[in-house]
This record gives sequence, structure tokens and C-alpha cells, in this order.
Amino acid sequence: GGGGAGIAAAIETARNGHKAVLLEKMPIIGGSSLRSTGGMNVQGSHQQKEAGIQDSPELFVKDTLKVGKNKNNIELNEILAVNSPKALSWFEEMGGHLDLDKGVYGGCSAPRMHFTKSGGIGRYMIAVMKKELEKSGADIRVNSQVVRINKDANGNVTGVLVKGKNSGLYEIKAKSVILATGSYGALVSKYHPEFFGMVSSAQPGSHGDGLQLAAPVGAKITHLERVQVHPNIAAGTSIMLTLAFRTNGGILVNNQG
Repeated sequence: GGGGAGIAAAIETARNGHKAVLLEKMPIIGGSSLRSTGGMNVQGSHQQKEAGIQDSPELFVKDTLKVGKNKNNIELNEILAVNSPKALSWFEEMGGHLDLDKGVYGGCSAPRMHFTKSGGIGRYMIAVMKKELEKSGADIRVNSQVVRINKDANGNVTGVLVKGKNSGLYEIKAKSVILATGSYGALVSKYHPEFFGMVSSAQPGSHGDGLQLAAPVGAKITHLERVQVHPNIAAGTSIMLTLAFRTNGGILVNNQG
């Protein structure tokens, strides 16, 4: 996968002296990250400190659990909260810059949303990360869909089988495989028939490839019963309008007014 998570994984793999191959089934890298609007939630950032805002990992976790009705994975929430300032610093070291929105967003009890004044945080962050990815020396392959994770007789992962748009099927032998395949947003009705026909803001390649690849090699699949349904889709499109519209006083009006 070549979205934000896959790009970050490839950069760090290459930085640590390993040969990294990034495989993306779509014609461009960026994934659903390209379609992300709004901002990045960070507690304890230098932007918060400069603005005199009190925040903490504990408050971040508490807010997230409240919004998730306490169904969230607490350990993963703690990792997200504790490491959020490190993630922002990692991005800033590449030359990126985010400003703090002084408003309090949905799901937050303190201002912790960091955004770009250029608009479209996803496009901006991917543009910055893409330069670093290319500098890292990682082998970037688009139009390249992983169709199987290969194993040896003992069940150890040995690499992947790839279907290239122009090259056909071929194998890559690897000591490690990182799955960063994104969501199943474009196929949400497969798992949630009640949402059949609903417009998705996920990019068209969000088919849950990771679920189909990981299950045969013994991965534990969880939380498929959960899905985020967001009301801020521009009518007649798949464009997500940032939550900032509502948190700054906007109201939603349906087709009945």
C-alpha cells in the first residue's frame, strides 16, 4: 500500500538500511490520504505549548474512548496519543509545517487539530512525504497489486506475489512484509449491507486488500462490525468537506431544508 502509512513505512525501512519495495495497486501513490481534509490531532505539540494550551495523552485517550463508546482498542489509542507529537516532529523534519487550529473539534476537549493553510492536509502531507520517499532510495512500483502473501512449509512469510499491470505475475522474496493497504471504504456494503449505495469518500482502490491477504496467513481480523459514517459529503459527489465547517458554526441542511 502506498498511502500515508505505506509511504512512512517505506521511508523508515530504507532509512534503517534495508531494501524497501513499495507496492501500490493504483496508478499513483497517496491512497485515501490524498483525500483527507481537516487536520492532524496532536497533543503536546510545540504549537499547543506556544498557544498556552493544556493537553495530555490521557485526555487524548479519554476523548477518543468517549467518541468510540469505549469499544476502541485502548492500547492502540495510547500509542496514537503518546506518539502523536513524535509523528508531527517526524513530518516537520522533512520540511513540513502545520498550524494549530484554535477551535475545539468534534471528539476533542482541547484544541489539538493541526492543519495547513493551503487546504487539503492529505495532499500537502503526501507531497512532502513523497519527496522524502524518493530521496530514501525505496523502490516505488505503482499499478502493482499484491495478490498473495507467500509462505514456506513452516508457515514463515517469504514474500509476495504481485500482479503488475504491464508485467503480469511475479514474485518478490522478502524477509518482512508490511501491510498498509488502507480501508475497505469502497466495499463497505460487503460487510455492512445497510449502507449499500452510500457514497464513500475513500479512494476507489479501498477494497480491503489487507483483509483478504492477511486472513490466509493467520492474521486476526477485528472490528469489522465498526465503520465511520460521516455526514460531511458534498451532495452529488464523493468529496469530503472538513469537519471545521460545523465546529466553526456551520449547520447541516438536508434536501427537505
